[in-house]
Amino acid sequence: MSSSTEVAITPGAPAAAGAIRFPGCLGTWWRAPVRLAVFLVCVLTSFGDFFLRVCLVCPANPTLARARWAQRWARRYLSILGIEVAGQGQPPRAGVLVSNHLSYVDILVLGAAQPLVFVAKSELRGWPVVGWVTRCAGTVFVHRARRRDVRRVIGEFPRVVAAGAVVAFFPEGTSSDGRTVLPFHSSLFAPAVRRGWSVTPAWIEFAVEADDGDATQEVCWWGDAGFPGHFWNFLSKRRIRARVRYGIPQPPGPDRKMLARRLHAQVCALGRVTPGPDDTLARAELTAGRCPAAWRRPSDRATVSAHRAR
Repeated sequence: MSSSTEVAITPGAPAAAGAIRFPGCLGTWWRAPVRLAVFLVCVLTSFGDFFLRVCLVCPANPTLARARWAQRWARRYLSILGIEVAGQGQPPRAGVLVSNHLSYVDILVLGAAQPLVFVAKSELRGWPVVGWVTRCAGTVFVHRARRRDVRRVIGEFPRVVAAGAVVAFFPEGTSSDGRTVLPFHSSLFAPAVRRGWSVTPAWIEFAVEADDGDATQEVCWWGDAGFPGHFWNFLSKRRIRARVRYGIPQPPGPDRKMLARRLHAQVCALGRVTPGPDDTLARAELTAGRCPAAWRRPSDRATVSAHRAR
């Protein structure tokens, strides 16, 4: 890493500015519904801000304007959700950023530090609230199963980089509980190799209060956990601490597959996890539409629903 110094990404550290806190049992009973209500009000306010700053003004650099809008409001969303973010190392100033993938809030955690344009699965576009926000932020949506669409998305990268934003994506193609990092898909690394852009690895991890359970279950979204129930439980947490470790920007080299393997190893090193022998098996199970056995919760039945690629 370029620096071992830890700095606050969200304002007001160590306590996130504007974070909703409730004393005693009131916090237990009312934290989730009140936090949800305030979050939705914040989302509506952010849409108004988007209309005024982007739609009406018609900025000369709309891509960067959207990315800066997303950065500004990511910090506010994190504050309302009770998420405090600290970072080690330096976010990249240009090129591509890749990270492990744990939760639906990863985009907020990374996006609060700098103007980013994310690449996300096409299904996200249709999600209520989340889909609307990501579209305003200029997210590039991709149908991973369609090669033509992947080529279209790759063609969007030069526009983003030329605008002064950093392209960000999760090469695993799905989220996990953080115990390991699945092998990286290499297709989205092609523009970096072709144009000589540096690629920066990053690692995200979460922690919750001791009496709030385990972050691998309460924050990470994986396996066959349904979104509404998981998010409601997520909102009830007193405080969530996120840490991002940034590695050193890497030259792309001549081959995207070699680059993907190299970045995978570096992300694992940042997280101090060793790629396990079950990684390849987990990828095969995901491809077959099954939740990997190692990712099933203790209460899961022998047969589980298909894991949703994120």
